[in-house]
Amino acid sequence: MFWQNQLGIYNKTGKKSTKKLTLSDYDLPTENRLYLCPQTLVKFHPSFDNLLGEILQRDPCGRIVLIDDDKGGYLKQGLQERFSLSFPETQQNVIFLSRMSHSKFLHLLTLVSALLDIPTFSGGTSSLEAFAMGAPIVTWPQKFLRSRFTAALYKQMGFNDLIARDLDSYVDLSLRLAQNENFKSQICDKIRINSYKLFERHESIKELETVFIDTYKTSQEGHTLPYEI
Repeated sequence: MFWQNQLGIYNKTGKKSTKKLTLSDYDLPTENRLYLCPQTLVKFHPSFDNLLGEILQRDPCGRIVLIDDDKGGYLKQGLQERFSLSFPETQQNVIFLSRMSHSKFLHLLTLVSALLDIPTFSGGTSSLEAFAMGAPIVTWPQKFLRSRFTAALYKQMGFNDLIARDLDSYVDLSLRLAQNENFKSQICDKIRINSYKLFERHESIKELETVFIDTYKTSQEGHTLPYEI
């Protein structure tokens, strides 16, 4: 059993795990740049295909890595068929991994060249886990709240280097993150320095305490709550 903090993975005894995983442990190629989208396949909107295809087109050494979290394999099969139509020239450069343990997943976040957020349905838990591991994510917030989670986390940390403005800037940032080690190192340093703002927000705890206390008092006084719980 493991849990993660901002700097690594720890076992249940509180000792840092000494097991060092490599790309070979995931059967991933070491000679390619790996662009991982760590989110569930059900989130993949067809508009995301254009971004993936453009990344593969502009980086012949690139590989898109996805995690098949559907036991029946229907989502994977559907995406493979869709990719064969969306970017037929490079669709063979998409790699699907099988489900893995949580600790192995967390390690994977730190091994790939770049992490990709889905613009129409941003990561929530997966983005927090990535930032806890010091791993940067390219994101592109759009109109709806579900697309803005990762961008909000960046703003909470105080920088927006990997928040894209449009399709072109999303692809540009993804390529830069994967290909420019100095740039990636700078972003990782910013995350390590500032991620405590995500995980040590005592103000949020106080706000939740206030909501629970107010809800309890209101219910005890026999008043109708203004919302359902």
